[in-house]
Formats: sequence, C-alpha cells, structure tokens
Amino acid sequence: MSARSASLTFVLLSLAASACAVSDAAPAAAPTASAPAPASAAPNTCVQVMTRARTCSAQWIPALVDARARVDIPAGITAEVRSDRAGVIAQANAEWATDSQDANLAATCSNIEARTTPGERAEGTACLAKPDCDTYVACVIPLFERRMGQPHP
Repeated sequence: MSARSASLTFVLLSLAASACAVSDAAPAAAPTASAPAPASAAPNTCVQVMTRARTCSAQWIPALVDARARVDIPAGITAEVRSDRAGVIAQANAEWATDSQDANLAATCSNIEARTTPGERAEGTACLAKPDCDTYVACVIPLFERRMGQPHP
C-alpha cells in the first residue's frame, strides 16, 4: 500500500466526523445552511453517528472509500481504488479498527463540533433513524461526500 492508503482511514475518519457532528437539540432560531453550530453542539450525537458507522463497518468503509474515489481526495485515490479497490478497503478496515475505538471517536468528535452547520446536524440526525446499515450508510455518505475537500482547522 502507498503512503496515501496508509493514512486513508485517518483522513476518512476526520472528514466523516466533521460531516456528522450532529445534535439532538433543536436550534433556538431558524438556522441558515452556512451558520456553524455552537461550540457546545452535541459531541454525544456525533459519537452516536460514528458508533453506528462502526456497527455498519461492512457497508461503511467501502462506501466511504468509493466516495473519496469519486471526489479524488486525497489526490490520486481514484486511480488507486480503480487499480486495487479491495486492497484500499482492506487497509481502511485495518485502520478503522483503531480509529473507531470509543476514545478515538470521542476525540475526533470533540474537535469538529463547531464546524457543523444546523442543516448537517439535522441531516445526520435523520440518518441515525434509518433502520438498517444499508439505508443508514446510503443516507449519511452524501453528507460526508459534500464535506470532503473542505478545510479542517
């Protein structure tokens, strides 16, 4: 595997978590799509979203790898997935085994909650209500894909 593959899950997790920091609380005022969430916005729900992803790893990792290949982030991943999708998925699964541990999910979620918009929180909350892994992953991947390539302070 290339160095790009070696860090794939770290990048996947950070992008995924930034897209899924969601809140159970309704916003006090009518939100705009670009307004960031308050700093106290729901790391618990973000952790729930990522824990659900962990529960759905068999669907989650391939879908996330494919989403990254569609947007070619990091650059070159499209070609790498095209030439050895199974290998990239295997590497991502191996890294996800560590990255998806409770402490790592909590740390990731605590770092991204302020960058999540009210619309993203609502979308992530709706995805949590999906009854099975296939529908959950199909719901949440477009949210993550839209966030890929956006800066992560």
